[in-house]
Amino acid sequence: GLEEGTTTMLRLSLVAVLVIGALSLDIGGFWTDPNHFESGSWAGTRFISDSKGDVSGKKMTLIGSDDGDDFWTLNGEFTDKSKGTFQVDFSPKGGPANLNGTFTPNTITWQDGNTWARKSVLKAHYEGKGAVDIGGFYLDPNHYTKGTFAGTRM
Repeated sequence: GLEEGTTTMLRLSLVAVLVIGALSLDIGGFWTDPNHFESGSWAGTRFISDSKGDVSGKKMTLIGSDDGDDFWTLNGEFTDKSKGTFQVDFSPKGGPANLNGTFTPNTITWQDGNTWARKSVLKAHYEGKGAVDIGGFYLDPNHYTKGTFAGTRM
């Protein structure tokens, strides 16, 4: 278990059940891509943030995994935040450089027809590659709040 006061980040290799609050109008959160999602793994999972620190902005960062083992990071930017439209550069993983997307509280719809779903509960068993590399999902015991994504890191 986690010892109170420890500062070490722990890599998850156990069942994680995380619940986030009510859906918001903020794009930040946990999403799944049906083209890659495999229940019980990190495959097809995506975390998105448009915040730098605690300040929401125009730029966004996506972190995800297609296979549940290797994680990637992509960058994007809102083209019209009030309308929920944005572009993401998928070229680092072999996709288009400026894929357009539209955000609603529950979905992200991409110009290629794919639709990602926001998830409020994550149930995953991630074994992955173990300690072979630094990539993965971590809990920061100084900030982790059980039942939320607070204090989680990728």
